[in-house]
Amino acid sequence: MAVFHHAFSDPFQPEEVDLGYIEGYKLKQTFLEWPWEKWLHKMEVAATDDFHSSPTLNISQRDQKREMLLSALIDKGQTIFYVFYRRPKIVKSLFGLVKKHDEKYTTELLDQTKEQAAQLLEAFVNGDDAYLDERIK
Repeated sequence: MAVFHHAFSDPFQPEEVDLGYIEGYKLKQTFLEWPWEKWLHKMEVAATDDFHSSPTLNISQRDQKREMLLSALIDKGQTIFYVFYRRPKIVKSLFGLVKKHDEKYTTELLDQTKEQAAQLLEAFVNGDDAYLDERIK
């Protein structure tokens, strides 16, 4: 099983908190057990100037230059996730006539439930890039 690096963006700190390396099979459970609601509640009661970003778990597979960010938000009283998927990709433009290699090609998917975000993370861990390319456009 692959090993991934993970970090956490604490809303109240300007720098990411490095969480080190973790085996891929542990990531989905780590994500599901993360205290998202606790962080979101702290943001609700804090002044807007006190936080820098939403709580975000950053998972990367550095040797393959792949990265997934899962960012929690409150929308209409529900916890939702924005999922960002970054990877190297050949990007075509001008009807496919021009091709450019983008090392940090990023797509995002908004308004995901915790379970949907966990499914996307599982596909990321399993290297199912075709599924991710189809789901996160």
